[in-house]
Amino acid sequence: MYGPFNYQDRERWLWARLLRGKCILIPRDGSARLQFCHTDLLSRVVCEVLAGQVPTGTYNIGEPQSYSVVAYLELLASVAGQSLRT
Repeated sequence: MYGPFNYQDRERWLWARLLRGKCILIPRDGSARLQFCHTDLLSRVVCEVLAGQVPTGTYNIGEPQSYSVVAYLELLASVAGQSLRT
């Protein structure tokens, strides 16, 4: 999840560590896939389900693009003007 009213502190924590050049531990080989969903989309879909506009079920409303943990951190580091220390 990302966006307004996201109650998880992951984004802020990662940015703070990257901008300070601090270590970020990467699980295993960093190849696990991450997929993101914006809070606006999630809230819209939940409201549509509650209003009976779509049938209940299991949906993947995440963005079509996924990233490995390493690729995601490399992208953030690049935006922050930093490099990942290995």
